[in-house]
Amino acid sequence: MKHALFAVALLAGLVALPGRARAQDIVNYVDRDSGKELAVSGAIEDEGPAGIKIKARDGVRVIPALDVRRVTYKTAKVDAFEFRQPLGKLDRAEDPKSSDATRKKLVGEALEGLKDLSAKLREEPNTQRYIQYKIAQAQALQAQLDPSRLDEAITALTAYRTDFATGWEVVPALKLLARLQEDKGDSRAAAQTYADLASLPGVPPAVKQESDLLTAKLLLRGGKYADAGRKLGELRKSLSENDPQMAYVDVYAAQGEMGQGTLDRVERPLKEATARSADPNLRALAHNFLGDYYRARNQPEEAFWQYLKADVLYNQDREEQAKALFYLQTLFDKVKNDPVRAERCAERLKDKQFAGTAYQKQLEDRKK
Repeated sequence: MKHALFAVALLAGLVALPGRARAQDIVNYVDRDSGKELAVSGAIEDEGPAGIKIKARDGVRVIPALDVRRVTYKTAKVDAFEFRQPLGKLDRAEDPKSSDATRKKLVGEALEGLKDLSAKLREEPNTQRYIQYKIAQAQALQAQLDPSRLDEAITALTAYRTDFATGWEVVPALKLLARLQEDKGDSRAAAQTYADLASLPGVPPAVKQESDLLTAKLLLRGGKYADAGRKLGELRKSLSENDPQMAYVDVYAAQGEMGQGTLDRVERPLKEATARSADPNLRALAHNFLGDYYRARNQPEEAFWQYLKADVLYNQDREEQAKALFYLQTLFDKVKNDPVRAERCAERLKDKQFAGTAYQKQLEDRKK
């Protein structure tokens, strides 16, 4: 009898343990203040372009769509381990420090696991929507590792935004699609995708502003400086003076001025942007534009130091570092009379980390 009572008490205690009575949804996200990945568990109440609304122990929280890293949905069909396994492989496949062979193997295994989950969870629409997004994300990663699969990934993401237009995943999916369209060289399609992202019902103002900024960037890249100026002017009106995006607006506006030949309006805003912002990506962008400005002014010594700062101090953005290396390989030779370091810059630019960048392609074309 004593043993029977003990067993009943033990069972009751196990049932009462937090998280054991029933499974919970788990949202892993990146905290904007600390940059760390955190997790919150509870019951997801709503999902849409604004993000995920989840009822946790400390109250109801909304996680913005672009902050979400991964979601473990509560489901009776598979346990949490089986659900997370292919997602973990996809995370590891995204690590650029691993070899391409390892990453290709991991993303292939992740795709197989995700397809298995999709088959088992067909009757759970929210979970199915998320799995299909992860499948499209895996295909995009495959395209990064193998450019011959770029059209396949673009097709998958285009279909996804049509089939699942109301979930939170449509926000990162459209952003990823635009990036692939840029990689393909289709600036017009990428600009339309950013416009579609900005016009999503319920999308937060910050996402709309970022989309408008990226649209302006594409217009500048296509030489449409007046159109970019108008877009940047509209965006400026929607931002407060201390908004971090304002520095980017100033830097891109300066690039537009340079493109239209009004060089006297370029140097000051670029220098002010680097002085007031600690954002390394913004600084890389501004120093590279200053390098362009000094080259246009036929001041190669000053240009050299700007590109060097972008390469050595602010090299988080591979596109901007690729640009800095492209011009440094010439300036080391012509300005510093150092052909050895010039060749070293060229060799670094050939590295796989810069694969697909415009400046690696320019280097390859120059060597032909």
